[in-house]
Amino acid sequence: MTTIQADEVKIMNGVTSAQFISAGIHFYPRCGYKRLSEQAIAEHLNSNLETFNRMFADKDEFVKAMLIEYSNRALGRVSFDFAQNIEDTERLYQIVWRLAVTIREHLAWIHRMLLDSEEGVDLITKALKKQHKMLACGMIQHIKACNGREDVPELALFNQFEFLNGAVISPMIMNTRYRMLGILTDEMNGRHEDLLTDSSIHQRIDWAFAALFPQYRSKARPF
Repeated sequence: MTTIQADEVKIMNGVTSAQFISAGIHFYPRCGYKRLSEQAIAEHLNSNLETFNRMFADKDEFVKAMLIEYSNRALGRVSFDFAQNIEDTERLYQIVWRLAVTIREHLAWIHRMLLDSEEGVDLITKALKKQHKMLACGMIQHIKACNGREDVPELALFNQFEFLNGAVISPMIMNTRYRMLGILTDEMNGRHEDLLTDSSIHQRIDWAFAALFPQYRSKARPF
């Protein structure tokens, strides 16, 4: 579709592709890939399926555009290049913190994507793999920097990443999933929200950094 054609669609129908994408982002956590209806999205915008089909070649093209936009929104605050003037371990701390907050705010989306991937939606699996690669590679590079001049074997770097991820990020995803499945203990279920607070996240990061980078001195954090 050319730019001129896109402008004609906008003028003729009073709705833009960005609005369709935003509507898809709104519905996806509840519907998932298979139940995400082009017709329902069009009706939500007081539009029609013909308009949708003029903007997107098919459902997969729409979902790809939706995933790109959502990723840009969700991961916008997670940058591996920010504050290059600060000490390596402090920068990694800030990256892990920002990532943890982002994960916490988007748990519904993450769980829906995991379900779709498990159900064999290849498009979603590829998106998850791409995101994981980007985050893992970025964090591993910063972990390597935190080891200073020490020549750390690749396997050890991977292990450090897994330890940090398992200490800070994975509990939020797994415990939320366990809660949805009803398999958390009553005590853990009752404190689930407490484990997602800023203070609990900071505490887990502090513990992980104390184990991985003993030279790091935790700073007082405003909760």
